[in-house]
Amino acid sequence: MTRRRTIVLTSITAAASAGVLALPAQAATPAPRDGQCQYPAEVLDLANWKMTLPTGGDEDPTEITQPELATFSADPYFQVNEDCTAVIFRSPVDGVTTGGSSYPRAELREMTDGGQEEAAWSASEGTHTMVVTEAFVALPNDKPHLVGAQVHGGDDDVTVFRLEGSSLYVTNGDDSTYHLVTDNYQLGTEFEAKFVASGGEIDVYYNGQLETTIAADGDTNYFKAGAYTQANCDNSEPCDGGNFGEVHISDIEVSHSDSEDDGTGDGGSGDEDSGNDDGDSGDDAGNEDGGDTGDDEDAGDGDSGDAGAGDSDAGSDDGADDGSEPSTQTGDGADLAETGGSSATPLLVAGGLGLVAAGGAALVARRRAAARTVA
Repeated sequence: MTRRRTIVLTSITAAASAGVLALPAQAATPAPRDGQCQYPAEVLDLANWKMTLPTGGDEDPTEITQPELATFSADPYFQVNEDCTAVIFRSPVDGVTTGGSSYPRAELREMTDGGQEEAAWSASEGTHTMVVTEAFVALPNDKPHLVGAQVHGGDDDVTVFRLEGSSLYVTNGDDSTYHLVTDNYQLGTEFEAKFVASGGEIDVYYNGQLETTIAADGDTNYFKAGAYTQANCDNSEPCDGGNFGEVHISDIEVSHSDSEDDGTGDGGSGDEDSGNDDGDSGDDAGNEDGGDTGDDEDAGDGDSGDAGAGDSDAGSDDGADDGSEPSTQTGDGADLAETGGSSATPLLVAGGLGLVAAGGAALVARRRAAARTVA
């Protein structure tokens, strides 16, 4: 049965491809938005991040690093919203995946040294904090599962914020439903997700309230944030760019300190730098793909090849569609691969913007938004 979801699109354009999604290396500079910004790096501090897109060659997704990331935008996967208050992350079910993962992503990966080295820190030494203000805006059909923020470690994810229909969970390794935050999450509702790793544990907060504590003793950890869609063409239809998961992020802050902390501070902006100066992992490259949640998140990260497990969720794949299929869609979205013949499209609140890739530095404007509902 074809599911339908509500969609509001503005100037979203895409090119069709028979196999994988191709991302042009360069495109015309888009016109400034109402908020007078053009690039995600003008909304979020991306100095110590790299971006993985659901485009590129087979098992070889496009990655954008600094300094290119400072003046980069990719419609519809990675762009600012109309009023320049948030960055849109979109990952379609037919998107390119890494070699070890069966699921596509439009996701940031923590870096160090101005974005030149991959971060890798120990959960047992110092204090490592990430605070993300975000909203889940669209879910894929049939298997409405999406990851919006996570702590990843070496070969697998450690803990993530994962939405399955209307149920928002904090995971613990392969346990994708470890802790239920709410069973009534409404798409578009902005919330604050916070991880504080210290003393061999990770405290996980939702809107300032401690939800659960996860044991963690690895030393190759790093943060990730964006839209990691937990569905693909094998379990979600139609198999095209109009069927996707989407997350909007209005603020993201990372801090690291040598001392241990109880995590009750301001959420991570006050320590050293918002940029992960704790461990680079020149050796981390081979690990970081190792695995987002052993459940659906695959056992693989998103940079160079998540060890895909896309599994433990299997039992709930179709079931989670429940009342969660909150949206009813109209419009064909941004199909970037051949259309599967259906017009179903996830709920979306987004503005269109042309693909832009240009080197150079951009003025970073940090914006912190209070909890609100994305229209």
